[in-house]
Amino acid sequence: MFFHNSLSTFFCLLLISCISPVFAGNNHEIIVGRYLTTSGKALPEQTEPLSQPFQAHFPSSVRTIEEAVRYLLSPSGYRLVGKQHLPVMSCAVLSQSLPNTVRMLGLLSLQEGLLALVGDPFILLVDPVHRLVSFQLRGAYYPLYLHA
Repeated sequence: MFFHNSLSTFFCLLLISCISPVFAGNNHEIIVGRYLTTSGKALPEQTEPLSQPFQAHFPSSVRTIEEAVRYLLSPSGYRLVGKQHLPVMSCAVLSQSLPNTVRMLGLLSLQEGLLALVGDPFILLVDPVHRLVSFQLRGAYYPLYLHA
């Protein structure tokens, strides 16, 4: 009886060890097969959604830069701040028609894609806690719009 219980316990442990992943040391490697390991860490685009690579072709229903920004942000979990919190110059650019040159965006990070939509005069402001984004005019451009 004792031998039978020991043998069945041994086979159960053997089966569990073959099925479940094994962690290899402190480097977050998980052994998933005899010669196969995988990282036990989240991918950068999972921990930093704005760094995720994407390609986009905006549908014809997206007509303004603001609509394109919202379209890009929708799968990321981030949102554009409310218009009442956007600087005046940011509202001005977001209300513009979407140029044909950016209707198709190649393989870029989400952050670079957002900046491509608004152009070089702006920097991207990110609130990672509330997952909000906004745009601010770069300092070098302020003198051009002081009286606007």
